[in-house]
Amino acid sequence: MGKGVSALSYLPQVYIEFVGSAGDQSINAIRAGFNKIARMQEEEIADGTYSGEVCRTDDPYTSATWDIVTGETTAVAASGTVTCATAIADDTVTVNGLLYTGVAGAKSDNTEFSIDTSDTAAALDLAASITADTRTGTLNDVTAVSALGVVTITQSVVGTLGNATTLVSSDGATLAVSGAVFTGGVDAVDYQLTFDSEVNNVITTIGRPAIATRRIIDLILASSPYPFSVRSGLAMLNFIEKLEDRVAESGTGSTGDATYTGVSLRGSTPFESFDWTITKLGNDYTVTPTITS
Repeated sequence: MGKGVSALSYLPQVYIEFVGSAGDQSINAIRAGFNKIARMQEEEIADGTYSGEVCRTDDPYTSATWDIVTGETTAVAASGTVTCATAIADDTVTVNGLLYTGVAGAKSDNTEFSIDTSDTAAALDLAASITADTRTGTLNDVTAVSALGVVTITQSVVGTLGNATTLVSSDGATLAVSGAVFTGGVDAVDYQLTFDSEVNNVITTIGRPAIATRRIIDLILASSPYPFSVRSGLAMLNFIEKLEDRVAESGTGSTGDATYTGVSLRGSTPFESFDWTITKLGNDYTVTPTITS
């Protein structure tokens, strides 16, 4: 396959993770890391840990060193448990912001569960109510199954976002919850980047390379269930670079501070665009891939 920008269109979407955010470095350093991932994809580099990888861009004045771990990590959904131990009428458990109340006798709807007969039966009915509930919870949706008095509740969306799902009991003895929030959610990762350092020689000519790309930024890649291509990542960096141009022109770091949602970013060809959510606050940028990234 040919090298260069055109070749990037053949590379598949991947899950990229910054360890401890991208850290503080220039846009060109981050761009260099993305370009390195593209080369590793194209050359089908074996899974492993590559420390101290020197990464470059088309800018002859900048190079960056990244530690890169390659290897597919499968996304896992977060979950929590409720253990029924002689629950009584009016005991409640709140899952993902939705309240479920124990009742004697048959339940009237899926906001309730019967505590009659046994712990196993109560757990079975609670799991059925949670799964069949048509109300909208705080975070996505959840499903539940039960076994031997224990209800296991799982987020419908995989990844670390699900770890924020709340779980509250009115009585920790009769309806014991595994914790205040779900646990175990894991994001899918194909490439893990840890920033080491960069060489960023100062040049004296006036223009974008001299002004806008030299300010240090902190880029945080937010947790998301959606992968993105290197071309998409580069389009996102180009948008940030334009915001940094405005900062350089105004001389004020807060220029352009806002959350940009549904922003359609042009790629390297006129036939493609990518949607990202980007929040700028000073020199901090939080970027979130979307389903169309």
